[in-house]
Amino acid sequence: MNVIDDTIDFDAYLKGPNEAPMIQPASSWADEVIAAFERPANHAGACLPWPKTREMVRLRSGELTIWPGMSGHGKSMMVGQVALHLMEQGEKVCLASMEMKPTSTMQRMCRQAFGCNIPNRQDIRDLHAWTNGRLWLYDQQGQVSPDRILAVARYCHEELGITHFVIDNLLSCGIAEDGYDAQKQFVLALATHAHDTGQSVPAGAQPQGQRRTDAPGQIRCARIRIHHRSGRQRFQHLAKSRQGNGD
Repeated sequence: MNVIDDTIDFDAYLKGPNEAPMIQPASSWADEVIAAFERPANHAGACLPWPKTREMVRLRSGELTIWPGMSGHGKSMMVGQVALHLMEQGEKVCLASMEMKPTSTMQRMCRQAFGCNIPNRQDIRDLHAWTNGRLWLYDQQGQVSPDRILAVARYCHEELGITHFVIDNLLSCGIAEDGYDAQKQFVLALATHAHDTGQSVPAGAQPQGQRRTDAPGQIRCARIRIHHRSGRQRFQHLAKSRQGNGD
């Protein structure tokens, strides 16, 4: 495990990339177009841990993925399981959780990796050693501004070669729950960052309009306005809902 904290000068990464290299002749994309025809989009990118999703969902480079789900329905737990599977595929992952301390994040990941409540000491040390060069944690709890999160993501891309920058909860990024315009602008900025760098950016979001009292497995029409009317940016929108009997 590697920790990223605020001793790093993230201000140096607030500015976006130089625009000049982004203007290229159309012919330069010939190989990528051929690859797109020969390999459908649902076969490109890193797969999720669950076999049923392999032909449906991939975490592709250069894309933002939204993971909506109400509080307590297991978004963070699912993200941890996905992170483990990404590392098994040789991906480099940074988890930015402004709600959980690194110790709590790794404690839960140990349980997920070994499938038991209290792994033995050697297994815990072995897992942490295995994550070196694979997993980084952004050690910052509380509210972080959208600009700072973008700067951290750029740092991870430029200095560490992180391929998946995972944001546990978008609402921890200094945006009010009803600040839909600010949410939209932040998500567009994340999508632009993903496109410009090739980094995959999975992000958790808590939709408004759902209640804990809803019937198990019921998915109501929730307000997830952060991705509406967002142009033709590349998004994936995945829903997470806890099913009946806690499954």
